Amino acid sequence: MSTDQAIIQKEVSCRVVNSVLKYAQTRGISLDRLVEGLPFPYTKEYLSNPLNWVTPEISELICDRAAEITGDRAIMSKVGMAIPLIRPLGGLDTSVRKLAGPSMVYRLLPTYTRFFNTTFRIKPNITGKTTATIEIFGPRGNAPSKNTCYLIQGILAAIPALWNLPAAEVRKTCCAHDPENLDEVSPSPRNSCVFDVQWQPKPLAPEFLCV
Repeated sequence: MSTDQAIIQKEVSCRVVNSVLKYAQTRGISLDRLVEGLPFPYTKEYLSNPLNWVTPEISELICDRAAEITGDRAIMSKVGMAIPLIRPLGGLDTSVRKLAGPSMVYRLLPTYTRFFNTTFRIKPNITGKTTATIEIFGPRGNAPSKNTCYLIQGILAAIPALWNLPAAEVRKTCCAHDPENLDEVSPSPRNSCVFDVQWQPKPLAPEFLCV
């Protein structure tokens, strides 16, 4: 598959890669170290444009380099958490803020994740007014990559920040990569990662408060 074909297929959005680049800048990491030796057209300028797309291999390479440079294998979780602050999504976050609140975003995750990555599937289950269980699957029924697992974990925690709410509590209950390092015991091995999410509700608008 040629690079041009992969970009046309829209596999991984540069919204993901741009998130890594912007977060790296906040850590004082040279972007040249992240993009060194990448094939055309993957320049810093190309990768910083959230409307562009890359192959999964290029995205994974950049994420792995970020983990190696920082010495933090879970770096993508921190990238996900930082998204409301570094705003790498090309205005998509502004669109999300127009929704009623975190519950609606968690419910619509299958729609919004298509703007980031078309190679994995996400299945939300809203279990209460402020709770949800989120399951992610990788390409063709395989497990999601470890970087994807960490990134989604960070994004799930960061979503309430779009309404200036505290970060959601995210408990990993099943992981295709680290089955021995879970917040709760997984009932059985599987090719997906599962998170239980709990967030604080949005405060009522003043006109709905009792005097």
